Amino acid sequence: MIKNIGNKFSCPSSFYTKSTFLRTLVIESYFHDPKIALSKFPCLRSLNLGFCSIKEVPIEIRKCIHLRYLNLSCNFDLEELPEALCELCNLQTLDITACMNLKKLPHGLGNLINLRHFLNWRVFKITYMPKSLQRLTGLLSLGEFYISKDRFNRKTCSVECLKNFKHLRKIAITGLGNLRGVDKVKGIELNNKKNLRELGLGFFETMNEDHEELLETLQPHPNLESLWLRDYRGNNMFPNWMMSLTNLRKLLLGECIKCEHLPPLGKLSSLEILQIEDMNDVVRVGIEFLGIESEVALSSSSVIAFPKLKFLSFTMMKKWEEWDFEITNRGGEDIIVMPSLKTLQLLVCPKLKSLPNHLCQMTTLKVEIDGCPLLVQQRTHS
Repeated sequence: MIKNIGNKFSCPSSFYTKSTFLRTLVIESYFHDPKIALSKFPCLRSLNLGFCSIKEVPIEIRKCIHLRYLNLSCNFDLEELPEALCELCNLQTLDITACMNLKKLPHGLGNLINLRHFLNWRVFKITYMPKSLQRLTGLLSLGEFYISKDRFNRKTCSVECLKNFKHLRKIAITGLGNLRGVDKVKGIELNNKKNLRELGLGFFETMNEDHEELLETLQPHPNLESLWLRDYRGNNMFPNWMMSLTNLRKLLLGECIKCEHLPPLGKLSSLEILQIEDMNDVVRVGIEFLGIESEVALSSSSVIAFPKLKFLSFTMMKKWEEWDFEITNRGGEDIIVMPSLKTLQLLVCPKLKSLPNHLCQMTTLKVEIDGCPLLVQQRTHS
């Protein structure tokens, strides 16, 4: 490892002469571009340049032909990746996470035929995927697939190409609101991707206003374990396929601005982590959140809402005032709510007045509160 946190980066010439056969190189240079002579390391298998303040990737990286792992994450001044990078035909992992000023991907990206993990989360200025991406059907992880506004750009990879990515384990699809119809997402065939474990769906743009139909069409395989949904503009966030996700452990809902009521998420039997963010039209959370109305009316045995939930978080719920389960026994049924809950997090919910009595009575529950003045006042005087 080469580490520098001072005002000037320098690497002794003796380092190069002794490192001809180096396999792994990690460089830490938080304030200055290290400008390492990569041609001196022809045998490199792993190169970590994360947080290195690099402004460009050296063209000579093409000489590191044995490279399997390349980390360029968190280089905030990096604006472009060179086409030379696409000559690394043995590369298996490329990480450009949080390269926030990166504006485009190289057209030859599809030449990285052995790439298995393309990690491109939080790269906000990229608006389309190069057409050559459709060749990388062996990918296991694809951080974000961006759907372009420009339907007629010949350089753009269509979302329909994802049909052939049969081995995917993780993917986020963003810009779904740019689609003018559901026909293209039908072609993705998410429900046939049995290896898919983590899925993100970001709508963002609003060229297509029928978000509910789009969401219904994006049915994933029941093996899915993690799902996030952002910038959704439909009223219903609980599509018909949601109950088929019997293995779903983690769910995040964020910026769904038209939703006034939370869906019956208590029905998700395997859910362990639930995060709800920026649902600014929600004023009240009631028994519908638990998803037990019909079961209580028909059942003669106990009903459990959120049976495995361990972590529950609400963030930036600016209009939320009331949270009440209003549970009443009907016919002597036992109603059990969140029996496994360990942590409740409430952040910036300024109008929330109180917690449900059931949660207040859970002595082992860890409650984290910030930006909720009315709730803090109520708990102080109770």
